[in-house]
Amino acid sequence: MANVNPEVLDMVVRALQKDPNLRSTDLQERATEIDKSIGSLSGRQFHARYGLQARKRLAGSNRSRKGRKKASAKAGRKTGRKPGRKAVGRRPAGRKTGARKKAGRRTARRKAPQKRGRRTKSQRGATDPVREVLTDSYREKRDALETAMDRAFERSIKGDSVQGINELLSSIERGIRDFESA
Repeated sequence: MANVNPEVLDMVVRALQKDPNLRSTDLQERATEIDKSIGSLSGRQFHARYGLQARKRLAGSNRSRKGRKKASAKAGRKTGRKPGRKAVGRRPAGRKTGARKKAGRRTARRKAPQKRGRRTKSQRGATDPVREVLTDSYREKRDALETAMDRAFERSIKGDSVQGINELLSSIERGIRDFESA
């Protein structure tokens, strides 16, 4: 491990105890007053050598206090298993093994596969007239867009220009992004 100045580390620990939200750059400025060689360290190096180590020390001291509290709380309780916990080595209740597992597969009912795709008007039931008008308008515009894209593609292919094809593809991608963001 790299050389660590214990005075600087102690100063960083004390500073973080007072204000845990201090940034490593502020700590490095303070540490440079104690040891001039720390000024040559990068921010990452200082943070690794001093900032992290100090924070680990502070976290360790908090953990040890929490551990003491838990230990003292356990001292008054009976030893043994906590209520509601299962014994070690038992399988969870929902897990099946061997023949029971196979039997469960055979008796399980499977759902009928659902058909995908468009439904007919009789399957849809009564439709909303506004929805029908919007759907028809959408289909017309979609068909017009497809024919326009086909024409533009044919023009760019006939022109035999790579730049023209790239421009067409980029405009299609822009249109898709604009459509998705709307």
